Amino acid sequence: MPEDLPITVRRAGPADEAAVLGLLETAATWLWARGVRQWEPGSFTAATAGVAAPGRTAYLAEVGGQPAGTFALLWADPDVWGEQPPNAGYLHSLAVDRAFAGQGLGAALLDAAADQVRAAGRAYLRLDCWAGNTMLRGYYAGLGFTPRGEVYMTTFSAALFERAV
Repeated sequence: MPEDLPITVRRAGPADEAAVLGLLETAATWLWARGVRQWEPGSFTAATAGVAAPGRTAYLAEVGGQPAGTFALLWADPDVWGEQPPNAGYLHSLAVDRAFAGQGLGAALLDAAADQVRAAGRAYLRLDCWAGNTMLRGYYAGLGFTPRGEVYMTTFSAALFERAV
């Protein structure tokens, strides 16, 4: 990110719901237009985004005071990862506004999530993505995430990734 535009990453609250949902909706629409069926436009709610859901915390990144990215953290993810010991945080709903794409904001958000996981005394940041999204899989691998297999859900397959924090 350009040094003149500092990144602020903070826990999203109820007043941030529109910003978080807007970032996710924009990302879903952009992906859908490119044939990537990872997220369906119109499918996000405050609960699925993590703004108003127990066990799921949304974070909002701002650059120069402008909403620029978001992610959510969970402390268990049995639907995707199965039952696991409490040694990881699980990242979902990572999205970067297209105005900030290619500037390192995604990597900064992953690092911010890793910081939260480390502060909670856990050893791993885990995430998943649509198995068919080869570009995103390569992106995560390039940022030090180790592939941990695939899981077959009802309507899609997810690729699993993990990185020590």
